[in-house]
Amino acid sequence: GSGLAGVRMEQSVLLVGVVFGIVQGGGSFLICEKDLSWAAVASRLEDVTVCVVDQLWVGAGIRQVRASGLQKCGAVPVLCSRWNDCAYVMYTSGTTGQAKGVRVGRRNLENYLSWHALEAFSSGHGEVAVLCGTLSFDGNLTVLFWPAMCCGGKVMTLSRKRLQDLDGVVNAVANAGNCFLKLVPSYAALLVQRAASMKHAFGIMLGGEAATWSLVKLLRLAGVARVWNEYGPTECTVAVSNELANVERQQAEFACVGIGRPGKGSWIGVIRGAGWIGGAQVTQGYLEQVQQTRAAFRYDFGYNDGRSKMYESGDQMQAMLDGKLMYEGRLDDQVKI
Repeated sequence: GSGLAGVRMEQSVLLVGVVFGIVQGGGSFLICEKDLSWAAVASRLEDVTVCVVDQLWVGAGIRQVRASGLQKCGAVPVLCSRWNDCAYVMYTSGTTGQAKGVRVGRRNLENYLSWHALEAFSSGHGEVAVLCGTLSFDGNLTVLFWPAMCCGGKVMTLSRKRLQDLDGVVNAVANAGNCFLKLVPSYAALLVQRAASMKHAFGIMLGGEAATWSLVKLLRLAGVARVWNEYGPTECTVAVSNELANVERQQAEFACVGIGRPGKGSWIGVIRGAGWIGGAQVTQGYLEQVQQTRAAFRYDFGYNDGRSKMYESGDQMQAMLDGKLMYEGRLDDQVKI
């Protein structure tokens, strides 16, 4: 749609500046990884108005703007032509294996960020958030937007090459000082095994996979002050619930950390063991895929006069007596790689 900018750049400080500029200018962004095949890039750029790149490439068939020239030429006019309710488009394959672009609205993103700024991290803020992954994974948007836009913090970016070097990431975290990290549990396990100490990380948020108590204990022993476990699908704006993993309150019958309670403006209902999500962070659906949107998003007739949608997550959950939730895996055969 109008105002959607594709971004195909190496991960760097310049990339962060471009994304901030697009959002602040009233546009929306779509990250196109540089290692994607041309066929995948072409399919994702069908709805893009302009593509911001750090190196022009042949055959794109779309207006391209060098990121290095944005400061000279000013903001790209199409991005500021009108206020666009979409903040970004994030592609996910889900259970079908076919890439789907999730259209995340500005109100969705604002609710997620305000929840984190006001509730999830009410104290103990670090000065630096280290971006330990690419922006094509929406979990890393927590690191990109929350500290800089909500708390006046800083963002440290690591190149793709450096991200593949565990020792390099460990050194970057140590040099960052008091910092915050957002990691998938499997990557966090690799880091904590490689690092002699992780005391420089005041907090680590786990997400994207089930987090085990054994991992939390390793992180705490390595010096991490706080460990959160966050849950949520891309279709509901990064995450809708989290749990501060307190080892002292671990329930012996569970190997995995719970996902806590829904955050501000969101709710999760467990219907016949399946998790349904509603509230302010349920997105607008899939870009140009009406049938799949109708199948996954249903109108919530008990909320906001039936004008709001709820999302069928496909995740198996259990509601505990204290109101918190446990994630128990998928209801289908989806496997994350």
